[in-house]
Amino acid sequence: MQASLNGATKNPAEQLGLNIRLARVKAGYSQETLSELSGMSMTYIGIVERGLKNITILNCQKLAEALNTSICELLDGVFEPKAKSTRQCVQEEADK
Repeated sequence: MQASLNGATKNPAEQLGLNIRLARVKAGYSQETLSELSGMSMTYIGIVERGLKNITILNCQKLAEALNTSICELLDGVFEPKAKSTRQCVQEEADK
């Protein structure tokens, strides 16, 4: 799911917001629908998608569940875009 804004993301909150937006669009949901499914306000979702607010891990999980995806997918590329993806790290741990 990793994509970036203008080729480079300035901070982790922006990348996470972009990943959430991409997952929402892929699911065919509006912000209103995601709001209803997650129990979060549309305003909050918009702010998170724009990378203007740090999101708690609990809210990230709620969004992942509402989007029928995993936190790993939402966090893909957030902290170390040039390193292994979160999915690869999780898979390696599961294979041990």
